[in-house]
Amino acid sequence: MKIINIIVGILLIVGCSDDSVTNSQAASSEVAFVLCEGNMNSNNASLHTLSEDALSITTGDTGNSMAIYINNLLVVNNGSSNIVIYTISSEGITEYASTIDLNGSGPREILVIDDKAYVTQALAKNIAVIDLNTMEVINHIMLNGSPEDLATDNTSLFVTIMYIDYNNGWDGSNLISQINLTTSEIDTTYEVQTSPINIEYNNQKLYISSYSWSSIIDLSSKVVNTVNNVDGNYGNDITVYNNTVYRVYNKGIISMDDELNLLEDTYIDATTNNTIYSMSINSDLIYLGVTDDWQSPDSVFVLDFEGHEVSRYEVNGASPGSFVFWKSNQLNINAN
Repeated sequence: MKIINIIVGILLIVGCSDDSVTNSQAASSEVAFVLCEGNMNSNNASLHTLSEDALSITTGDTGNSMAIYINNLLVVNNGSSNIVIYTISSEGITEYASTIDLNGSGPREILVIDDKAYVTQALAKNIAVIDLNTMEVINHIMLNGSPEDLATDNTSLFVTIMYIDYNNGWDGSNLISQINLTTSEIDTTYEVQTSPINIEYNNQKLYISSYSWSSIIDLSSKVVNTVNNVDGNYGNDITVYNNTVYRVYNKGIISMDDELNLLEDTYIDATTNNTIYSMSINSDLIYLGVTDDWQSPDSVFVLDFEGHEVSRYEVNGASPGSFVFWKSNQLNINAN
């Protein structure tokens, strides 16, 4: 399993579980949230902010991903099979708002496009489409396997089909589906290495991670190139920042060119002996979720692009896997 999130700046925020959250400290212009996956069937997935006095919220069973829509924070819990919605005030104070029940569908990753949220559902083999004005599921896009991650070019939705059937031994699929956002129909299917996990879009290309493999799809030519990263030092997380592709690598991160060659001089070392479980980049800072035993507490490292450690936080949760960033009076940022 895998999940997501983090914080920056002078903070305030959050406490509690279902009904309430309190904390009225000084307002922050930016809040980074980190979601800790927790332990399966333990109902201890947790949402955190990163600051010296940050509190935390238990969100459910096996937190998997997050997204921000205006002043709403949407947290996907895979084990609980729901989306828990929190509102963020103009001062950055977070409060529980409501829950969307996804009926045992096995939700995984979430992506917001305009006024809709798209959520991959591994057990149901579809993508749930949620109207963010009403917070209701309005459609399901059926797929030929169990989906994982999402990306978009704002015309199409791209999804990794990680398993043929998540219910049946987790048999690996090797497909990427391209879905027309207007018709909700699959336009094109691509074949990559078995069990594609994360996917990122940049400049008419898709970048995909598959355990120790990396793949690139040129959308203009439909050509797929796959490289076996044989040294076994690759993490799953891949992201694009300032038109550069980065992947977790050898206790740090590294960038790749359009042929998926490693650019050795871009390697940034996190200086840790533990596992880098997640990675996100925001405002020229690198956020790394780090664990040594997949148990609480765990850590988040924040680095600059010179490799200097800007800050380090201990979070009272297991396996920090997802990051999102909220800014007051600005368009908000989703980062997986």
